[in-house]
Amino acid sequence: DLTGKEFESIQVNLHEAISNAVSNNLSIQLAGFGPAQSSTQITLAESQFDSLFFTNFDFTKTDQPTPVSSFSGFSTGTGSSVSDSTVLSTGLRKRLITGGELEFGTRIARSENKTPGQFFTPNPSYTSTVEIGVSQPILRGAGSRVNLSQVRLNRNAHRSEIEKYRSELLNLVLNTEQAYWTLVLSRRALEIQERLLARGKETERKVIGRETHDATPAEVADAISRVQSRQTQVTRGRNDVLISSDRLKQLMNAPGYPVGGELMIIPVDK
Repeated sequence: DLTGKEFESIQVNLHEAISNAVSNNLSIQLAGFGPAQSSTQITLAESQFDSLFFTNFDFTKTDQPTPVSSFSGFSTGTGSSVSDSTVLSTGLRKRLITGGELEFGTRIARSENKTPGQFFTPNPSYTSTVEIGVSQPILRGAGSRVNLSQVRLNRNAHRSEIEKYRSELLNLVLNTEQAYWTLVLSRRALEIQERLLARGKETERKVIGRETHDATPAEVADAISRVQSRQTQVTRGRNDVLISSDRLKQLMNAPGYPVGGELMIIPVDK
């Protein structure tokens, strides 16, 4: 490796490589947010049909001057109108898929007259009512086709995101399997090149040994050239193995197989 030591290696089969890639690959983890986000959009679109609890509280204090009428020395009127009014309303409101709205509620009102010189019975007075209301448009915005359109659009978008995620997974599995077999091929090619290099060195040794007998300078030079050429092929083969191993580690992104490390993956399946 870069430190001059022997490579540390770990054996991995095809199933382990694909499992690690599906579980840990960063691109797949990022693509997994798509279906989750689109699912949230469906929930958001459906939430507009959820029931809504409402409460309203109104308090009114009135102190208003009023005209006083005089007739033959007699005055009528108090000169002011003073009263307090409190209203509490609460209930449920629900939007319908037809575009209408259903409301059910109750209303409690308290009224107290504080005008000087005026007496009412009962004072304060209370009023309670139960209210049920339904509203339904008959032209624009009417019907479930219109009001559920956003829900359907979001559901279709969710299906699209799922298929997109499935496609990303299939591509990842394909790329991982290709990287695995590329590594197998690179290691096999390196073994063949190393055997050819060993045979070339043996031939070179024999040709050089016969140089004083029947080997010509051209044959010696050819043997040396073949060894050097095969040595170059072996070096390239080793680089191909390293690149293939790093490519597979990058796709797997497993915690124990860092791409920046010197760990060598040895494929088990043939």
